[in-house]
Amino acid sequence: MLLVLGRSVGFAAAVLSAVLAVGWGYEVIRSYPNPLNLAQSDATQVLLFDALRLAGAIWVMWSALKRDAVRLLRALLIVGVGSFIGLFSFYIMIMGVDGDFISFRNIPYLQAICELLYIAAGFVVGYAVLWAGIGGQTNDDGL
Repeated sequence: MLLVLGRSVGFAAAVLSAVLAVGWGYEVIRSYPNPLNLAQSDATQVLLFDALRLAGAIWVMWSALKRDAVRLLRALLIVGVGSFIGLFSFYIMIMGVDGDFISFRNIPYLQAICELLYIAAGFVVGYAVLWAGIGGQTNDDGL
């Protein structure tokens, strides 16, 4: 049951993260005349981070559809912790919400929440894997 919960939360967070990454990337491409120009490094950085988030979300979705729980655990924790620390989402969480909660200005905050959901789902899947490993061992001394 815990494994199903972890898969569901991980998959839902991955879908939400993918939708946010594509939406924010579209908004950046639409707003900047030449978003790949290195002089506009903030647009280039946003597109690079969105591409990494999208790749991570696809990896988590693919792993959630597979039967191997350890592979899902690895994907959830690598994408969650790697994105939260490597893509500076911890800093966005410290800054907080700016204005309305659901708005284009708060897409980085919502993506940081998705990365925390990856980590939470990773803990649930890890607990399920640990519990299955402990439950599978028998203490049969031949009595």
